[in-house]
Amino acid sequence: FRSAGLGILMVQYLATAEDAAKADDAWLKDATKWKFSNGQEVNGGAKGGFSVAEVDGKKAGKIDFDFSAGGGYVTASCEFVGGDAFSSIKISVKSEAKAALLVRIKDAAQETYQYKVKYTTPGQWQEITIDPKSPSAKFGGDANGTFDFPAKKFAIGVSKGKDADKGVLYFSAIQVVK
Repeated sequence: FRSAGLGILMVQYLATAEDAAKADDAWLKDATKWKFSNGQEVNGGAKGGFSVAEVDGKKAGKIDFDFSAGGGYVTASCEFVGGDAFSSIKISVKSEAKAALLVRIKDAAQETYQYKVKYTTPGQWQEITIDPKSPSAKFGGDANGTFDFPAKKFAIGVSKGKDADKGVLYFSAIQVVK
């Protein structure tokens, strides 16, 4: 039974790694589908950009950010992949500096749900989990406060904070958990 149990664990591990690879392919296969925003409406915006890079042997989104001359946030956004009803979203993130992460999801009624997450492990990959029912802010759309599936748009970025004025945020392994 011990070896059978180990086999089951290995299959679960391989399935998880395969799911993560599929998630990367679906979300990051075409960098032109992503749009960068420098948060122009806040103090003229920040400097930065978006690209797809190879990091630690995997494909990752790369957001460069620089708040030294102004701005309050930067994001990269795309159409939501797999937006039917889900319980959470898992994302692996990495930066050389502590950063205030920002995730936004736009629902079917065009209401934007914003989630703020602390990145606390500089130089290491950290998995973050987003619960669509627990935003830090909601705005726009029908403003009814109820997340209307399917999700339509996804954005990830960095808010200006006391920890990092400039740097790079990598993100990978975006998984929609049903």
